[in-house]
Amino acid sequence: MTQEKLCYAGPVHRPDACRTGTDRMYHGGRRELARYIITGSYTSAGMRGMIAHPSDREAATRALVEGAGGKLLTYLLTTGDNDFMMVTEADDMTGMIAALMVAGASGAVSNLKTVQAFTSAEFMAAQKKAGALAAKYSAPN
Repeated sequence: MTQEKLCYAGPVHRPDACRTGTDRMYHGGRRELARYIITGSYTSAGMRGMIAHPSDREAATRALVEGAGGKLLTYLLTTGDNDFMMVTEADDMTGMIAALMVAGASGAVSNLKTVQAFTSAEFMAAQKKAGALAAKYSAPN
C-alpha cells in the first residue's frame, strides 16, 4: 500500500505534491500553519486605559487570537514606530483578519500591519520553484 501524505488540499501520493504557501503540509500529524508578524501601536485612549487599569496585554491578545482560531507564538512590547509586535500562526487568514478588525474597532490600537513570514525551508522551496519557472518564462522584447 502506498504511504499517503496529507496536504491541505487533500490526500496525495507523491511527497513533492505538497506545496508551501496557502497549501500547508502536515508534519507528524500536525498541519503546518502560516505564520504572520503583526505590528501596531496603542492609541492614547488605550494607554489611558492601561494606566488606569493595568492588565496583561499578552493574555488579552492570546485570547483574541485563539478565539479567531490562531495561535500566539510571541508577543513583545517594542520601542520606535510600533508599540507591540507579535508572531501568530493560523490556517485561516479570515480568522486573523476578524481578530484584527475587533482589535482595531476597540479604539485601543492603531496602525496594525500584518506580513506573512516564511521559514528558510519554505524560502528554499520558493527559490527552487522560481528556478523551474524562470526556465519556462520569456520576457517581452
